Amino acid sequence: MVDRSTLRRILYTGLEEAVRFGARVVGYQSRPDATVTVRLADGRTAEADVLVGADGINSAVRAQRLPDHRTVDLEARHIAAKIPLTEETRSRIPPQLYSAFTLVNGPHHDVVSFAPLERSNPRTPLVRERDPAFRAEVGRDFALGIFSAKASRMPGDTELYASAPADLKRYALQRVATWHPDLITLVRLWDVDTVQPLTLRSHVPALPWEPAHVTVVGDAVHAMSPALGLGANTALRDAQVLGAELVAAAAGVKPLLSAIADYERAMRAYGYDAVRASASAGERLIGHRSLPE
Repeated sequence: MVDRSTLRRILYTGLEEAVRFGARVVGYQSRPDATVTVRLADGRTAEADVLVGADGINSAVRAQRLPDHRTVDLEARHIAAKIPLTEETRSRIPPQLYSAFTLVNGPHHDVVSFAPLERSNPRTPLVRERDPAFRAEVGRDFALGIFSAKASRMPGDTELYASAPADLKRYALQRVATWHPDLITLVRLWDVDTVQPLTLRSHVPALPWEPAHVTVVGDAVHAMSPALGLGANTALRDAQVLGAELVAAAAGVKPLLSAIADYERAMRAYGYDAVRASASAGERLIGHRSLPE
């Protein structure tokens, strides 16, 4: 298990002068000189040789670049939260649940999940040298807790997303009230301030497209069922493959469009394999709908 906030802080190291936060992309314009003008929500613009849409399943970049790329509702919903792992909470959690990811499947594919994140060495010099916010974050262990069910067995999305975190936790407790006491305890230990609903969605693998100076990575192009836990790793693989291709183009080893085409060809192969495998596992494990052809 990996804390994505901590991972982002690590990846951000050394880029403090290059990264601008609060600059949501709403669209772009391709120029005759092969550059790209990026339009931001606040009216500003930015110029680039290459635009990489890494803006998630609701990507504005993908919507413009690949408007026919399909996203489907997998018809399952999560209510997720963090469980602080303290001396007190650990004493209430059965030790056999401390594996990479424990999924308990009840009737009708109602599911309770538990996934602990235990820091290996929060006192290492690599942590002591960082800023106070980073040190505080990596000093806290927690687990991910989830209650999931088919959408047909959950409140409608309007109600689900309008519900307060405390009400969502109360609802999850009602749903598992007849389960084993240890599983009820897992839900009782949810940190109410972290409770949130999630809709499970997936991209449908797309046919190849012609390369351009605008490309996409991660959930912007191959969002998938969480059943196999492959989404984040696949996004990191995108970054490595695309980064290597862009370095090759910058060194004059190949033309820029060829580098982007080579990345997209590789990404469609491993990325869509992961989408299909995750969807198949999700059908079996959490009962969501199958992926359309």
